[in-house]
Amino acid sequence: MNGFHWRLAERVSRLLYPAERNAVLGDLAESGESGWQALLGLLGLVARRQAALWKEWRPWPALAGLTSLGFLLTRHTARVAHLRAI
Repeated sequence: MNGFHWRLAERVSRLLYPAERNAVLGDLAESGESGWQALLGLLGLVARRQAALWKEWRPWPALAGLTSLGFLLTRHTARVAHLRAI
C-alpha cells in the first residue's frame, strides 16, 4: 500500500471511526485494487456516511442558524469597513 493514491486514501479514511477505518483499509489492501480504485471507493463510502447524517432534522436548524449568523456578520463587517475607509 504505497503510492500517492494510497496515501490519499489513508488520509480520507481518517473521516471514519478508528475500528471501521482499520477494517476498510484492510479489506482494500486484501482486494488487490489499485490506489485510485481504493480512493474512489473510500470517497464513496465517506460521502454516503456523511449524507446519512443529514437525513435527520437536527443538523438543519444548526445550518440555518450558522448561515444567518454568517450573513449578519458579513453585513456588520462591511459596514465597519466602509466607515473605516471614510
